[in-house]
Amino acid sequence: MVIVDLKNGNSVSRRPIKADNAIMHWNKQIIALKAQSRTLQIFDLDAKAKLKSATMNEDVQYWKWISESTLGLVTESAVFHWDVYDSSQASPVEVFKRNPNLNVRCPHHAPPRLPADGC
Repeated sequence: MVIVDLKNGNSVSRRPIKADNAIMHWNKQIIALKAQSRTLQIFDLDAKAKLKSATMNEDVQYWKWISESTLGLVTESAVFHWDVYDSSQASPVEVFKRNPNLNVRCPHHAPPRLPADGC
């Protein structure tokens, strides 16, 4: 994995880590990794230490840092929070079940499309 630090003169660092997706914390040197849509790992890059790891029962469809310490995760059936600093929280905690009637998969990787006339 190659990490480009835009806040530090575009410095480049390489890590021997394999993942399908990665998201950096917005102001800390913490990276969350996802492999095979279910395996999650969180690393503190400054301390060169793994903070947490877990395997979900369902594919993680969407994830995002939602606070200084919490990663929000969405699966097909539920929404989870995972506090990366809470040592008593070994795996993500279910916050609520998703309503199956509202289970619409958003194409969050596709850019929005504008009509041809630009309206």
